[in-house]
Amino acid sequence: MSTSAPDIVERIASELRPTPTALRFAWLSGGQRNALKFRAVVERTLSAPVTVDERWPIDTLTDKINALKSRIATLVPDDQLRLLDRFVTLYQSAYGGIVDDFNRWLEICDKPVSASNIMTLADCIQQTLMSHGNVAFEQQFELTHAEIANRELHKLLMVSKDDAREESDPSTLLIKSSYHDNNGDEWSIPMLDLRIAPSDSAATVVESAMRALVPDSGYVLASGRSYHFYSSSAMTPSTFCEFAAKSLLLVPLTDSRFIGHSILDGEFSLRISPRKEYGGAPYLVSNW
Repeated sequence: MSTSAPDIVERIASELRPTPTALRFAWLSGGQRNALKFRAVVERTLSAPVTVDERWPIDTLTDKINALKSRIATLVPDDQLRLLDRFVTLYQSAYGGIVDDFNRWLEICDKPVSASNIMTLADCIQQTLMSHGNVAFEQQFELTHAEIANRELHKLLMVSKDDAREESDPSTLLIKSSYHDNNGDEWSIPMLDLRIAPSDSAATVVESAMRALVPDSGYVLASGRSYHFYSSSAMTPSTFCEFAAKSLLLVPLTDSRFIGHSILDGEFSLRISPRKEYGGAPYLVSNW
């Protein structure tokens, strides 16, 4: 039987020093995910898994964006679909280095090419590549160190699993990285979302990269489309920034969008509950 994400959370809670008084969690409902559908399409596409030997696959990513757009065409307003069209061209410009794409983007906006339209392009960048908003979680809560040791997290997920059988789009449980010790000082659990497609060679690359990033301790979990990483080497607010910055140096193995949003939020969060489309809950593939 594989070791799942909740098992790893229990291990980390017991290993963290300073010891947390409690760990924080949040439920994200299916309805809230649908409300974030447009941003989710952009995020999923930017985080499309790549293989070890693959460079920026512009054509592939464009095809994926268009395919996703066609599937959600009936779910989002026309203005958001038009914004997605702009995003496709903008992304090609950023990673393709084709000057003509800038003109094509302006044509999509029905604007003549002129220096005055730089602000229009800046607005599109702000609404797509720089889009960030606080997620309205269904519920946020804490489990004390003693409750986690007593496997309350597993019990909670078992109840959720029973309830989910009657739901077409059940809620997702996330663990959040920040916690406080008995003195009230703030710490953070190192967490990362990776963007490399799962394979035997990819798992080796991910473990090697994460060992280089955090030599003391680490857990690599298969998340379904890629990998998650945790460590029990607690970070202070200053080392949180250092960890995030070093993680960006590992792009495209690491997910730059995940890191950017986490820095803006001031903490990381990762899924620990099962999702059918991902083949269940994340599970352990290596640790040190």
